[in-house]
Amino acid sequence: METKVRMLLVAAMISAMCLAPVAYGESTVSLVVVAPKILYTESPATVSVTAVTIAEQAPAVVSVTVRLIYNSSTSVGVFRGSTDSAGRLAAEFEVGDVAPGAYTLEIKAAGVDEPLTAPVQIRKMPIVLIETDKPIYKPGQTIKGRLLVLSNKLRPQSADVGVEITDGKGVKIFRKELVTNAFGVAPFELPLASELNFGTWKITAESGSSSGFVDVRVEKYVLPRFNVELNMPKDYFIVDEAISGTVEAAYFFGKAVDGTVRIRAERYVGVWEEYAEYTATLNEGKADFDLPAAGYVAGTPGGDGAGSVQLEVVVTDTSGHEEKTTKLLKIVESSVNHKLIALSRVIIPGHSFDVMLIAENQEGAAVGASAELVCTYYDENRQELGEEKMSVGDFVGSTTVSFRAPEGIAAAEIHSTVTTDEGITADAELTVYAAYSPTDSFLHLSRDSEGSVNVGDFVAIDVFKTHDATVYYDVFANGHTVWSQATTTSPITFRATQQMLPSAKIVAYIINPNNEISADAIEFDVAMEDSAGLEVSFNAEKVLPGDAVYLSIQADTEAMVGLAIVDESVYALNEGRLNMQEVFNELERLFMEPQSETHSEGWTNGAYGVFEDAGLQILTSDGVDVPQGRQIWRWDKWWWWRGDWEEVMWLDAVPGATGGGDGLAEVTRVRQFFPETWLWMPDLLTAEDGKATIELTAPDSITTWRLHAVSTSDSGLGISESQLLVFQEFFGEPDLPYAVTRGEQFPVRIQVFNYLDEAQVVHVELAEADWFELLADDNKQEVEVGANTVGLASFLIQPTKLGRNTLDVTLRSVLRADAVRKELLVEPEGTQREIITNGMIKAGQTVRLATGIPQYRVEGSEKVLLTITPSLVAQSINGIEDLLNMPYGCGEQNMIFFAPDVEIL
Repeated sequence: METKVRMLLVAAMISAMCLAPVAYGESTVSLVVVAPKILYTESPATVSVTAVTIAEQAPAVVSVTVRLIYNSSTSVGVFRGSTDSAGRLAAEFEVGDVAPGAYTLEIKAAGVDEPLTAPVQIRKMPIVLIETDKPIYKPGQTIKGRLLVLSNKLRPQSADVGVEITDGKGVKIFRKELVTNAFGVAPFELPLASELNFGTWKITAESGSSSGFVDVRVEKYVLPRFNVELNMPKDYFIVDEAISGTVEAAYFFGKAVDGTVRIRAERYVGVWEEYAEYTATLNEGKADFDLPAAGYVAGTPGGDGAGSVQLEVVVTDTSGHEEKTTKLLKIVESSVNHKLIALSRVIIPGHSFDVMLIAENQEGAAVGASAELVCTYYDENRQELGEEKMSVGDFVGSTTVSFRAPEGIAAAEIHSTVTTDEGITADAELTVYAAYSPTDSFLHLSRDSEGSVNVGDFVAIDVFKTHDATVYYDVFANGHTVWSQATTTSPITFRATQQMLPSAKIVAYIINPNNEISADAIEFDVAMEDSAGLEVSFNAEKVLPGDAVYLSIQADTEAMVGLAIVDESVYALNEGRLNMQEVFNELERLFMEPQSETHSEGWTNGAYGVFEDAGLQILTSDGVDVPQGRQIWRWDKWWWWRGDWEEVMWLDAVPGATGGGDGLAEVTRVRQFFPETWLWMPDLLTAEDGKATIELTAPDSITTWRLHAVSTSDSGLGISESQLLVFQEFFGEPDLPYAVTRGEQFPVRIQVFNYLDEAQVVHVELAEADWFELLADDNKQEVEVGANTVGLASFLIQPTKLGRNTLDVTLRSVLRADAVRKELLVEPEGTQREIITNGMIKAGQTVRLATGIPQYRVEGSEKVLLTITPSLVAQSINGIEDLLNMPYGCGEQNMIFFAPDVEIL
């Protein structure tokens, strides 16, 4: 595997070829050398040598020496060996830690007076990795990250690194120069404003000639209450085959969801139409389903015969809370996917042209097959010029055939039928023109090796496309996008990063000249070679909210460890939120509607199935709010921490606590610390023996917490994961949205979770406050909740005060009690209006700008944002929307701040 990866690296660097005759005894030998143009310090390199005797046309065995020449008088030998009996030699050597610059590669064969030489550039290219505490953020939160700079041997390096962040519209809003420490670590943070551009934000870092990247999402969201999974026996179904699978739903604290599931099936026939619906009751969180066959389904012309069916799954628990997920399925005519790809964009009359045959199953794995092809030639009047037939023997996955175009040709139509070893057949057609014209098109990705790649290795993906179009590609790993980019060249090359462990998939698509979409995907495994030893663990598997928790870290030597403990629901929320549905929407916006074609068979192809194959799903949720808060028991008082040390207070009495005179259990603590990231520690230094222990207090969120740890040391890079369940048998959860509007009537829904073995009558109380009016007759309700079930209480309120406001709920039964404090954002009513005032300011000047806020404004909704751009051109480029929605940060293009020499009236 290692040799294959190295050869991929050579191919990606644009090879230099040398050919020369040399003396070989009494014969003449041709020596062919293929060498890279770029070498990297502390990295492997390969020079390929072929020796052939001219007179006998036979392989030659010669000794070969490879040297690196620093200058005219200094050189060092890097390889010595001989060609084999086939005249071949792969000279592999390690480039040392030499100074970057221009060098000469010298290849000398025994008995040859004049060696072959080739110029090479040696570059120092460390591995730059970026970690963030979580993959998705909302306004007002802080992006917390750290940079790791490693050598190609995964050893930490101290280096200068520039980190840059661009928002969802590509506007640069943060740049900072950092220096990594001796462990290769440099932390960074970016607080987000309340007004900003949503979408995919890109974080990039550069050190020397190397760079790293990661994508994060920024949007308004609430965390899902439970996870919904759609488990299918396969990702595709035959057109006349029933669609079956299983729905599984579980709360993030591990309990199965009781309730109902509704599945709505839509098929694409030029537009999306519903063709089936299924409802069932969950049994221990599961429900099997069977849907009728999809029948006719349309796709995008020129594809692999696949159409699309979308399943929308809605699970409702016994309290009425809903979570939803969607899944795209590929509907195919055959279990075999057969493609024809023209390797030449146009046909040259009188010359040969090549066509690649692809035979795969619907998961993309190669299958053994044989093929029968018929190629019909036409002139410009579509008069038939002739026909060429061809039989192809057994091949696996792909093979190439050649046809010879006659003079006067305008187009060639090729029909191919493959038959697998199991007797399954599949057809494919391809039209190739002698001049450029919109046509059925394909995009095909391939790798030279099927083996895994190591973190830090280059991945090279060859691209075959029928039209000269830009290739847009995304790399998906662990349920989200880790990078997206576009290229016009082949191969696609990028470094494997730790975010791609243990496997990743690259999904690529092109927009053909006829506005049709061609797409393909390829998966590869990523391994961590030479990883350092690292183990992290909690002292328990399950704890109560507020319990003391001990975290143990054990590295194999002194190391710097980055720790992140994040709510499991954050990862479920972010899975698959990028690209598939967004590509749908963007393509429909650009071209009004997806391109489709209807013919007798009805089988056309779009990019839809490819994106679905990437394992993407869209999970939407509502009704959960996660304010920042923390409560820690300290002797006879409570210590309350909220936000970034915004407010600290000591409470002599527990809010919401009541006496036990009424026979009900007493509240012993108020749950109010609900972080999404429980712990972010980017630079924990262990002791010399690699040990460290951290004492923590469990948050109040009833959920599973995922711990991810990455260490750097002289032993290399280490990665470890663990998890902890925070759970109690009786608790309540306000089911809140992201925000409500002032003046609207809003039901505060309180879910009551009872996992005791007996039913309870629960007294639910909503504490009255000055920021809302209670529209119900009473702020107390009695709810009967069965054993191991979920109940519901609801209070109708009308918010009257803007901003973040506190909601207090108390739940008490004879056996147990719970109290919860959460925050709810109240936004102003009305329609947003934006008024722009422009001005110019020079150094040393004072400028007075009138805000011009109208008298008919909604009270409390006023906002003033000051944006300074370096020129009128930059202002025009960014536009009004960008000026009003910039986040805080150190922008090079725009900056938002309040300056002392600018007066705002």
